[in-house]
Amino acid sequence: LVNETLEMYRPHFERKEFSFEFKPASEKLLISADKEAVAEALNNLVDNAMKYSDELKKIEIATKIHNQFAIVEVTDFGIGIDKKDQKLIFDKFYRVTKGDLAHKAKGSGIGLSIVKNIMDAHKGSVSLTSTPGKGSTFSLHFPQIKH
Repeated sequence: LVNETLEMYRPHFERKEFSFEFKPASEKLLISADKEAVAEALNNLVDNAMKYSDELKKIEIATKIHNQFAIVEVTDFGIGIDKKDQKLIFDKFYRVTKGDLAHKAKGSGIGLSIVKNIMDAHKGSVSLTSTPGKGSTFSLHFPQIKH
């Protein structure tokens, strides 16, 4: 799914001069998921990574396993998110309004709320690590299937 998403975005990356890298886990990630819903969550995160990037137009996607969870991370090296906004960004219609950001980056403020709902429906979670001026990493945590 990650490879499919990156291939779908390839023309956008090239047109907007983004570099991207996929760092897959060495082991296979086994999850039970609605492919379209997970693709929507991933698309949302990649869209945001592009939208909120600054001069360093680079996106990394990594997959890994940690504590029985399959994790997909989307990292940008953009503007980052202030600590005070981090706990609110998954709320429906919440948008960071620092400076002229709301005018520069168009959106409705529901994308990350949709991502959170998709992850809740999969009995997983979404988390954020971000430093203003350095970028953000959004992590999707999926329970792994026992095999």
